[in-house]
Amino acid sequence: MRVWLCWAHGTGKTTILKLFDRPKITEIARDAIGELWMSLNEMDFKTKIAFQQIIFWRQLQRERSMQDFISDRTVFDNLAYMSAIGDTEELKFMEERVKLHIEQNPYDFILYFPIEFPLEDDWLRYTGDEFQAEIDKRILFYLDKYGVKYYTVTGPVEERKKFIDATLNYENTWAPRNLLTPRYHLV
Repeated sequence: MRVWLCWAHGTGKTTILKLFDRPKITEIARDAIGELWMSLNEMDFKTKIAFQQIIFWRQLQRERSMQDFISDRTVFDNLAYMSAIGDTEELKFMEERVKLHIEQNPYDFILYFPIEFPLEDDWLRYTGDEFQAEIDKRILFYLDKYGVKYYTVTGPVEERKKFIDATLNYENTWAPRNLLTPRYHLV
C-alpha cells in the first residue's frame, strides 16, 4: 500500500508517522540539506534548483523501490517548490516525469492535512505564513491538475490519528480503496 500524508509545513506528522508500523519514506530534504551544509535562506537561485532536483530524484527512486510505504512528502511537493522558485524549464521536465511516475506507480491513499498549526522554525524549512499558504495552494493545484484523489483530514493531532486509524484500518491491514469517498472531509 502506497500512502502519502500531505502536509505543507504542518506539525504533528512525526507523531502520526511513528504510530504506524509500516515502511516509511521520510527526511529526504533533511538528508540533502545536510549534504549541502547550508540553510535554504543561504541558497542562491541555482542551488535551490539543484536542491529540489536532488530531492525529486531521491523521492522517485525510493517510491519506485518500495511497494508498501507511508511517506510524509512526495513528488507533488517538489513540483510546488520548483514552481515557487520559478525555473519553468526544469519544472516542465519534472511535470512530465511526475505524470509518467503516477501512471506507473499510483498512490493508494493521499491524506491531505490543511494548514492548522503554526510553522516549526527548525533552520531547514522555508519560513513565513504566506509562503506556507502558497506552497499548500500549489500542492492542491498539482493534485487537481493530475486528477489525483485525496482525503482531507483536519483537527487536532489525536483526531487526525483516529481518522487515519479508521481509514487505513488500525490492525495494520489497509482498508480497500473503494470504502472511501475522494476528498472526504473530517470536521
